[in-house]
Amino acid sequence: MKFVFFAVLIVAWLAAHRYVFVRLRESLRLAPAIRFTIGSLMILMAVSWPVSRMLSRIGENLAVHLFQGAGSYWMGFMAVLVMTIFATDLLIALPARIGNRRLVLSQGALVAARKVSFLVAVASAVVVSTIAMAVATGPVAVRKVDIASPAVPAALDGRTLLFLSDIHHGSLVGVDDLDRIEAAVKSVQFDVILFVGDLTDEENGGDGSAFERFASWGRLGSSGRAFAVTGNHERYSGGDAVVGRLQQAGIQVLRQQAECNDAGLCLAGVDDPAMLPDGVGFDAAVVRAVSGVPDDAFLVLLSHQPVMVDFVAGTGVDLMVSGHTHHGQFPPATFFTPLFYPYWAGLYRIRDMFLYVSSGAGFWGPPLRLGSHPEVVALKLRRI
Repeated sequence: MKFVFFAVLIVAWLAAHRYVFVRLRESLRLAPAIRFTIGSLMILMAVSWPVSRMLSRIGENLAVHLFQGAGSYWMGFMAVLVMTIFATDLLIALPARIGNRRLVLSQGALVAARKVSFLVAVASAVVVSTIAMAVATGPVAVRKVDIASPAVPAALDGRTLLFLSDIHHGSLVGVDDLDRIEAAVKSVQFDVILFVGDLTDEENGGDGSAFERFASWGRLGSSGRAFAVTGNHERYSGGDAVVGRLQQAGIQVLRQQAECNDAGLCLAGVDDPAMLPDGVGFDAAVVRAVSGVPDDAFLVLLSHQPVMVDFVAGTGVDLMVSGHTHHGQFPPATFFTPLFYPYWAGLYRIRDMFLYVSSGAGFWGPPLRLGSHPEVVALKLRRI
């Protein structure tokens, strides 16, 4: 199934480049040598992301970093460009073609309209992707959300859980990006910090310095503690080796287990499905994680992916926190994400359980966000 998915993705990616090149060739009268140069550059950029990812596995240097950065931006720019070409063709080129067929417009007017349509599309894509890049690499928002429930014990009334997901620290999300996230963290008074997966894209978690920084954020809270669960990128980055690095940094990783305190707060965590042992389903992992939790406790489940939500709501969980979806991050993923994740952004109420799905504090792939913003989430517990 994965092979089919990636095969479709590769075909769509190559088809997008061919579509753009054909529109460029039709719209602009360029010399053969210039067309060849542009076509060659497009081929280079089409393969830049996967090639740079492979090179980064061998060793990081400035050239690889710049190549990967250019490839990641190109990936996002191409997605935006295909959509803007489609939109301008629909609004400009298509009416001109209809007018030409009905003998209202001349062939010359049709050629001019297609050229204008293409140039407007390119200019729009540059503007839109530049704005989207500014959003992705700009200030990290603090979402303040009240969780009002009769299940909140009196001792927890007014307490705040700070919740982060999808930092994706690595070659693209670097120290400057962690500075932006830290500024948001320091702007909130909280009790405990929760890291809900996809914290790293570095092989085996890199040198662990990012994790030590995450642990220092936990010490800013009144409890001084930080908890985490794995995401699918922890699996891709080294699996148990990454978990070991997190634990060495002082972050408690919850793997099918729960941790309770005297105030009646129980934090349960499950591994991402990609991290679970063969033969262990997500439902069984949840049951194991919440087993033995006192009935009168306020039970929070940390799960990277917002999956099997209705099942989780029937296990006594009062609040589920997830990420993974990035709120789509940017089109066309924005359109497809809700098809795979019905609960994909923001706060939901499923029977007696609350669910918050974060858009994430960082980004993955293209450094673009369109229709979504990086965030950390401050969940204030309220007893009603």
